[in-house]
Amino acid sequence: MKKPVRVVNENRLTQYIAGIVLLTVIVASIVAYLFIQKPRDVPELHYAELPETIINVGGHVARLKMTVQAGKDDDEWLLENKNEINNIFQKKVASMNPESLRNAKGMAAAQLALKRQINTDLKTDKVQAVWFTELLLQQQ
Repeated sequence: MKKPVRVVNENRLTQYIAGIVLLTVIVASIVAYLFIQKPRDVPELHYAELPETIINVGGHVARLKMTVQAGKDDDEWLLENKNEINNIFQKKVASMNPESLRNAKGMAAAQLALKRQINTDLKTDKVQAVWFTELLLQQQ
């Protein structure tokens, strides 16, 4: 009788070695990617969240909350002018048609109009963006 050949163990050893080599290549690739990648220059932005505003125009009730974005150097200015920005927001929103806020184009136009109005009234260009963080529209 012949002795069995141990080919199976050699194949497993080859599989283990191949797995270790593959794992080493993957880890080395990840490390190289993380260390070689250039750090991104992410601008620091500052935000001010304004209190909730409720308007009632033409049988529509809208509950809105807005956040204002300014640059990294404008943090103090944003905090100092938060009440004025809120007053401008309330006046502008009261003159808006709530129905226009029901689609993406209307929302974008309203946000752009608010940004322009705030920058114009405060005679600055520090407000970079305006977002509605909460919006609820109801028809009475």
